[in-house]
Amino acid sequence: MDFENPSFSLRLPGSSCIAAGYLSSKRIPPHGSLMLVSEEAAFAYDVAARSIRRLTMPQHAELNSDMMLDALDALEERRDQALLRIQNYQHMIKGYYNKKVRARPLELGDQVLRKVFENTKEWGTGKLGTKWEWPYKIVEVIQPGVYRLKTSSGEPDKRAWNSMNLRLYRS
Repeated sequence: MDFENPSFSLRLPGSSCIAAGYLSSKRIPPHGSLMLVSEEAAFAYDVAARSIRRLTMPQHAELNSDMMLDALDALEERRDQALLRIQNYQHMIKGYYNKKVRARPLELGDQVLRKVFENTKEWGTGKLGTKWEWPYKIVEVIQPGVYRLKTSSGEPDKRAWNSMNLRLYRS
């Protein structure tokens, strides 16, 4: 096995499965990362380097095997703990990224400006053309954030609009 090469594969002893992985950094992750191999699992750092248990007790192979089986019994609990840590981390990151999101509460009857897209903008105006069309009135709330509009002349718009493409008109 070539540890200088970031990608590696090896056959685990006593198994017909091949463990393969890609090391993105030289740093060992905290609590050891589990590498799933078919129905079995091995810790990446136990495969890459000999563990202390194997180094200190080479003469007690049977005791060592028993200890390894005990460690496999705790595998489900470690997986659950890892899953819980991942979920907590994702929740924390979600809160970090979503803290700057501001809601655009629009209600039935509000007058709004509608964003001008490439296919609806005036030809030849360039960057000095209008960015918003107006006035439109909200006539139906399909679901929060999705609205049906009608023009000031009373003509209904053909499609529903997301609140990201609408801006409240204040006269």
